[in-house]
Amino acid sequence: MGSKDKWESWGKDTYSKRFKILLEAEAEISGLAEEFFASREDVPFVKTRPKSLPSLLGKVHRKLREGDEKITDFVSQESLSDNLFVNKKGISDLVGLRLIFLRFPNTEPIRVNFITNFLVREHGFKALVMNDVKSNESGYKAFHFKLQFPKKYDSINLEIQCMGIVQHLWMESEHNLLYKQEKSLSKEQLEYMKGLYNHLSGVLREIESILFLAWD
Repeated sequence: MGSKDKWESWGKDTYSKRFKILLEAEAEISGLAEEFFASREDVPFVKTRPKSLPSLLGKVHRKLREGDEKITDFVSQESLSDNLFVNKKGISDLVGLRLIFLRFPNTEPIRVNFITNFLVREHGFKALVMNDVKSNESGYKAFHFKLQFPKKYDSINLEIQCMGIVQHLWMESEHNLLYKQEKSLSKEQLEYMKGLYNHLSGVLREIESILFLAWD
C-alpha cells in the first residue's frame, strides 16, 4: 500500500469522502468574506471554489514531474491522502478564496484585519503563510495567504488570493492557456504565446495605472 502507483487511488478515495466537507468549508469562507467586507468602502468581488478532483490529481502529477520533494515524500507514504488534505506542506488550496478589487489592493489591512483579527482570532482559522507574493515576468502578480480551516472542517487547507481585477483577468488567461496546457504546446507555440502575453501584460498595466489615477 506504500507504492507510488497507488497514490492516485488514495487521493480519489479520500476526495470522495471529504467532498461534502470541502463544500461546507467553501460556503463558510464565502459567507465570512462577504460578512466582513459588506460594511467596508473597498468591497471586493468574492470568488470561491473547492479544488476539483481532476485539478488535484493534475497538480500532484505536475509536482511529481518537477521533482517536488514534499509531494514525492507523501507519495511514498500510506498517509499521502491525509497529507494532501491537511498537512501544511501538502496542497495548500483545497479551498480557494479570491478577493478581486477594482484596483490592486493594499494587502496589509487585509492581512491584519480580515485574516489575523477576523478569521484567526474570531473564527478559529490557523495561519500558515501570511505574505506569499506571486509574480512573474509576464505580468501576473497577487498576494497569497495560506491558512487552515478550524477542526470542524477537518483542518483542510485554504488559500486566499488578493488581486486587482486586471490581474485577475490576466491570471485566468495565463493559467488556463499556458500553465495547464504547457505540456501540450510545442516549444515554438509556447514561446509565441508567452510573447503575446508579455505584450498584453504591458497594455493591462497601462489600463490599471489609468484607472488608479481616475479612482483617486
